Amino acid sequence: MKQISFLLLFTACLLFAGCEPNQTVTITGKVTGGNDQKLLIVPPIEGYTANYFSEEITPDAEGNFSFTFTAQEASTASVILYGKGSKMFIVEPGETYHCDIDSSDGFILNIQGKNEEGNRLFTEKKYHDAYYDPLRKALVSRENPLAAEEIIIRVNEQKETELAAFRTMQQEGKTSAAFQRVVERELQGYYAYLSCDILQSYISLNQGKEEAARPYKEALFLTMEANSPTDSELSKSSSWYRYTNMIYGMTMQEEFSREELMEIYNQGLGITHQMEWASLFFTGKTKEYFQAYLLCREGSQSQFNKELIPLFEQFQQNYPQSAFTPYIKPQIDPIVDFYEKIKNPFSPAMKLVENMDHIASLKEAVAPYKGKKIYVDVWATWCGPCKEQFKHNGSLKELLKEKGVEMLYISIDRPEDKTKWENMIKYYGLEGNHILGSETLISDLRKIYNQNGMLAIPWYILFNEKGEIMQLHAKQPSQLEELKTFL
Repeated sequence: MKQISFLLLFTACLLFAGCEPNQTVTITGKVTGGNDQKLLIVPPIEGYTANYFSEEITPDAEGNFSFTFTAQEASTASVILYGKGSKMFIVEPGETYHCDIDSSDGFILNIQGKNEEGNRLFTEKKYHDAYYDPLRKALVSRENPLAAEEIIIRVNEQKETELAAFRTMQQEGKTSAAFQRVVERELQGYYAYLSCDILQSYISLNQGKEEAARPYKEALFLTMEANSPTDSELSKSSSWYRYTNMIYGMTMQEEFSREELMEIYNQGLGITHQMEWASLFFTGKTKEYFQAYLLCREGSQSQFNKELIPLFEQFQQNYPQSAFTPYIKPQIDPIVDFYEKIKNPFSPAMKLVENMDHIASLKEAVAPYKGKKIYVDVWATWCGPCKEQFKHNGSLKELLKEKGVEMLYISIDRPEDKTKWENMIKYYGLEGNHILGSETLISDLRKIYNQNGMLAIPWYILFNEKGEIMQLHAKQPSQLEELKTFL
């Protein structure tokens, strides 16, 4: 009787008093081995996780941090240590997890909390990118090809072996049913992706050999039927986007010739086509997630793709309350800003060097500035790290002016990208002298950088007043205090 009364009271509380289950998840932690690295946490967004939907966390002076978010169901979450990689684990609503992060030797993550032992095993596995899976490397071989049936058997064997370990933990009471459900979903998505990736590799190896490729194509489509990309539960697997994106690529190759595909992209409609494909293929939250992921991924490339502006506007109209919008908007806003800024002319401080096409060497490039120290920035419009350094240009400009140092930018972009190069100068406000490197100048730069002809950018060079190299690899703008000692 007491049990029944308690149940009635609990039910009444939920129905009439507005009580709701605790849906908050708290992740606390400590970073050791140097906490100066950029730390990101990827919370589940309505059950979906992707590294593009991340939150930057700033640990305190001792390396401690805390982050709380809402989760309606058991889901994956990730911790990313910038430059060191990411670790994925499983969280449940109402729980607190403590993460000890050791960055002194790579990236070691120790998780304490519910399903601790299961999470330890799950984190050890790398259910991220199938391309680097040892099994893929073992199964894909031009010299010793495997039959399609053998590939499926080998992949399923590994999947079942891993699932067995997790199922044993659940049977022993070490993990919850909710935890196991996420594990099953994650492994299904990952191994569907891995299987298709391996089979697609063999299809590519047998390009032009229809009979040889047929068994791999048949096995691939059977795998897709067994692991439908339209399955709403499977879509919450962290491998799902890569899986479906690969299917999109195969669909495009089947439906369009190479020339037709090039025409779509040359018209600036590549992403539009993919968004429309998703609208035909997916529905509801699955479609919203696919399109949000695509917009966020493309926006993060720092290529200022104008095509994304109307696509994001349409996304906002279709999903006015989308939880993904706060993650997409910071990627699209700079693109809108870019096209506003490039309408303006060059400022007097942005100087395009005359007759730059005839400059054949680095020595010739710096010759007009003899009598001053010269700070050279070798960059390109497609270089993400180069653009990251431009964020420090305000402080760099003040330092160079104070020390009387001349600024010279040399781009290694192609001649056909001249307009893009000019637009980037305007957008980033790159005050100084500018050269779009000729083929001979770029060849000379390669020889100077490395005798094997390699060239990594951004690359900074410091010259003395005589036009001689003081530092072949000078400090970056982000290392201003160290750079100052050499000026």
